[in-house]
Amino acid sequence: MTPLFLPAMIMLASVRRCSAFIIESCRGALPSNDRIRCSHKVMMSVSSYALRSNKPLRPLVVCGPSGVGKGTIISRFMEESASSTNLPKFGFSVSHTTRKPRPGEVNGVHYHFVSRDFFDEKVASGNFFIEYAEVHGNMYGTSYQAIFDVTRSSNNESEIQRIGGFTETHCLLDIDVEGVKNIKEFQIRQQTRMSAEPTLGKAKSTQQYLTQSIQELPLLRANFVFIAPPSIDTLRERLENRGTETPETLERRFQNAKGELDYGMEPGNFDAIIVNDNLEKACIDFSTAVMEMYRFRE
Repeated sequence: MTPLFLPAMIMLASVRRCSAFIIESCRGALPSNDRIRCSHKVMMSVSSYALRSNKPLRPLVVCGPSGVGKGTIISRFMEESASSTNLPKFGFSVSHTTRKPRPGEVNGVHYHFVSRDFFDEKVASGNFFIEYAEVHGNMYGTSYQAIFDVTRSSNNESEIQRIGGFTETHCLLDIDVEGVKNIKEFQIRQQTRMSAEPTLGKAKSTQQYLTQSIQELPLLRANFVFIAPPSIDTLRERLENRGTETPETLERRFQNAKGELDYGMEPGNFDAIIVNDNLEKACIDFSTAVMEMYRFRE
């Protein structure tokens, strides 16, 4: 599948309101078969969620091909979220890596620097990393504990009122398609084991989870957002305009991007798709989508 034109569309459905809203901006008059329709839905259950003492961890997972403008959208969103009373709060996790520290990097602040043996052992355990990948010969991964550490709740009524009902800080992850697949697999494993032995959320601290089986941890319920270009040609042009790639690395990045687009546009893989045709509008669409994902699930 080679997307030729992607309308900026978000469709989110709320069980609580039994309604849906759509943000759509179709730029141009291309034939319908030239457009990919991004009509993914985010179902928001609000039944007994707020009454649980150990709520699921709900990180925001953002994915998109190289050159799509994902980093800029995330940076703007984080600035807006920090100062806004209408958006949930987010923080970044500290990843693990097997590479050597660079000058100025501090262990536990920039990364958790570990040995390859330690990393492989934790991968084999099945409940330490929620996602991991090998990049240029080094391993990188996000641990469950890293998500746990970022997420925090507030029971202070005045604080709840001040931030418009958003009572938690969530973790934001900027990862690739393979990382998205890892997280989905982790969630399936956790849900399957919890169903077999229904014990939800016994971990009371960031350390206790290390000795617990996967079904005893608070469930991981990530929200997935994909950032897409308006067209594959536009993406190639953006990569070329960087001026930092050799012809070989440019072609490799482009082929990887095509594969990520195929996965990103597959129905059901992401809860919302934001098309970065116009940066200002894409930032607004992103903030709107995130607000709807978290508004009725705090």
